[in-house]
Amino acid sequence: MKTVDLLVKERTEKGTKSANRLRRSGQVPVNLYGGEKNLNLSADEKALNKIVAIPEATIIEVLLNGNKFQTTLQEVQFHPVTDRINHIDLVELRKDRKVIMRIPVRTIGTAVGIKDGGQVIVRMRRLRVKGILAEIPDYIDLNVEPMKIGDSIKVSDLTLPGAEIIDPPNATVVRIQPPRAEIVTVAPTATPVTAEGAPVAVTPEGQAPADKTAAAKEEPKDKKEEKEKKEEKGKKEEKGKK
Repeated sequence: MKTVDLLVKERTEKGTKSANRLRRSGQVPVNLYGGEKNLNLSADEKALNKIVAIPEATIIEVLLNGNKFQTTLQEVQFHPVTDRINHIDLVELRKDRKVIMRIPVRTIGTAVGIKDGGQVIVRMRRLRVKGILAEIPDYIDLNVEPMKIGDSIKVSDLTLPGAEIIDPPNATVVRIQPPRAEIVTVAPTATPVTAEGAPVAVTPEGQAPADKTAAAKEEPKDKKEEKEKKEEKGKKEEKGKK
């Protein structure tokens, strides 16, 4: 497991005002638990930023007045607006005592579901592991090769020799997400309107139906010719009577 050094100083003052003064000077309040007594410390903000950014599980060797303490990062508090580190809690590590560490998750191999258009989603990038330091791994490696679309790995599916994962058993660590359905957008067509501006119903073929009123008024051509012949015949008969 990787080890990094952290130079710290003891804090003699407590309270919000004192902590704010430390932050303005580029220092961060640090609490160290798990030893013979709890220690109130401070450390350089830039040094802590580098440690927090380390992806793998790390042992932080705290250097205080010539003494060394092997510790691990327990909790980091960030400012809600600036996202700067506000406070850090460290826990001292001992060979004969179980500790809790946040261990990063790594996926191994290419899932079968990837070939079908799926995507590997890592929902929990770190897991809380409890055990003796010598039994805690640097990483938790998950083989995703046999996983198909819809498959998932939960905390309850995992086992670590000599250590225990203490996250909720039903929590999903990794899943193969199905591909997103393609959304086809159809351009809207113009809706015909009447002379008065009212919309006209459109048939499935996209054509406006004929005006039934106008169709009723317009007579067929053959009937029209027959009517004209009758009228002409009537006129001739009237002339003959005269």
